[in-house]
Amino acid sequence: SHISSGSGVPWENEDHSGSSITPKGDFQIQRRISGWRESSLDIGRLYNPLYFTGGIAFHGALSVPNYPASHGCVRVPMHIAEYLLERTRADD
Repeated sequence: SHISSGSGVPWENEDHSGSSITPKGDFQIQRRISGWRESSLDIGRLYNPLYFTGGIAFHGALSVPNYPASHGCVRVPMHIAEYLLERTRADD
């Protein structure tokens, strides 16, 4: 399946700012949330987020373009977010 990662473009809203970079490396899923979740940075909604470093997650999104467009997370199509949630676990 395709994904959309961080665009690298700096962003800012009323309370937060960031660089829109998806980190590179080897990670393990640290936290899983089933269903929709509003981003704590007020930048959108995440479906079945699987957090792998800090606030960065794999998550389903209604828009998953074929180019980097996120604030740093890895966007996946909704059906892939369901598949990943069923087949992963968070570290204990």
